[in-house]
Amino acid sequence: MYRTRTRPSKPPPGGGAASVKSRPQDQDLSTLHSASSVFSKPPTAPPNPLREDILLEGFEQAGKQVTEHVLDALVETAGADGVLLILSPPGLPRVWVARGRGRKALPEALIRPLPDCQGGRLPHTGNQRWPIAACIDLREAGTGELYFTAPRVQTASWTREHQDRISVLLSISVLLDGPGKFHPARQRSHSPSEETPAGELRRLFPEIIGQSAELEAVLRSILQVADSDIPVLIRGESGTGKELVAAAIHRLGSRKKMPFVCENCGAIAEQLAEAEIFGHEKGAFTGASMARPGLVERAHRGTLFLDEVSEMAPSLQKKLLRVLQEKTVRRVGALQTQAVDFRLVSATNRDLEKMVTEQTFREDLYYRLNVASIRLPSLRQRREDIPSLIEHFASIHGRKGRREALRFSAEILSVLSSYDWPGNIRELGNEIWRLVETVEGEVQPEHLSKKIVSSRGSSGRSGPGTLDQMEKDVLGGAIAEALEKTHGNRAQAARLLGIGRATLYRRLVRYGLHCE
Repeated sequence: MYRTRTRPSKPPPGGGAASVKSRPQDQDLSTLHSASSVFSKPPTAPPNPLREDILLEGFEQAGKQVTEHVLDALVETAGADGVLLILSPPGLPRVWVARGRGRKALPEALIRPLPDCQGGRLPHTGNQRWPIAACIDLREAGTGELYFTAPRVQTASWTREHQDRISVLLSISVLLDGPGKFHPARQRSHSPSEETPAGELRRLFPEIIGQSAELEAVLRSILQVADSDIPVLIRGESGTGKELVAAAIHRLGSRKKMPFVCENCGAIAEQLAEAEIFGHEKGAFTGASMARPGLVERAHRGTLFLDEVSEMAPSLQKKLLRVLQEKTVRRVGALQTQAVDFRLVSATNRDLEKMVTEQTFREDLYYRLNVASIRLPSLRQRREDIPSLIEHFASIHGRKGRREALRFSAEILSVLSSYDWPGNIRELGNEIWRLVETVEGEVQPEHLSKKIVSSRGSSGRSGPGTLDQMEKDVLGGAIAEALEKTHGNRAQAARLLGIGRATLYRRLVRYGLHCE
């Protein structure tokens, strides 16, 4: 392969696009001229910066159409089954667009592993010099990689002029398609790299609570994939905040002003799932008194979030795969298909790889969904975030109920932080909600759920024991740890636990603890 870094010719005085003199050997790429004509009109006056966001929305749609038109022309010219353009901006390489014969999406493109573009000479096919893969300099947009599937050209050759023309067209179309993605000023404010300071991460994600290293890694992963259209699979136990992460991906992406549609696949009755996801026409089944768009149509130009996608029936998996491949949907009872354009984010708490092996989940759909993956840590893996989450939930539920703010001593926070929370953030939120509604002032050990109090001391006993024994095991352990840290200084231990000295002395006596 080789890499070109030529620049487009200077436009003529009238402001039109640079013209390329036609030669006989250019006839095999004549279809590219129609793409050039898009830019033949003189440019309008520079836009007002205050209206930049409004203009970007129009640019993106125009750029995507031009990109597809250029690639369709290359497919026809090469006699190939398809062409894949991989864009490599600063950061994570991603699939930009893939086209097949008949001006359709190339189904295999997203699931076929491809090497990075390393430059060098173009490979030959037999005696022909048509490239199997080529690197295109896309200027501010980065580097583009073109891959062809089964080209069947007999005499065409790839000349420098051909490469220059394609480079110019793709550069313009890619920048139109996503100017906000590659604009230097915007990249600084939405950097997906490790350079984003931790304070900036917290500002970008005010709805996601915590400062742990595990959570910071998740936030950086969100930044890496947010400003693109690649499918994202979010993995994690139930209650870890998968929908919150999906909403953040949408909010930070180029589709943020368009719909965010979410649904739990496990919550839809199987007999209604097809109509709910893909829509239905009037009279398609008993009770269908009117036509209704499905989730896919309602997410047009926006983001579709499918939670618990592993619960989708095999027949629906097949239909969803076709929608992703063809970018069209046919409602239940309809004869015609209609085009759809949406970004898919999915989530699961199950092992999809195991399900693929067991043939309970389609392998081809798995690869479609798992282009990028974000794994969420359980709450027991980020215990240092529990106090912040407690404060957050107490504040929210306190305001809703107009109740006095709860007070949590360090002793109680230690107990809550030691619990494993099998239901993760959802379970913690429910516990704090119950406390807000039933407790006034400071939370005491007897206010906590029995399963939380018993968790700390249960490992050393054969049975659950009495509530008094549970309290002694848990709170006595917290006091013993505080005394050990303060080398037996009771005043310092009381301050560390957030209780008065008198309270500490009473509990030392109650639990039979002694401090030399």
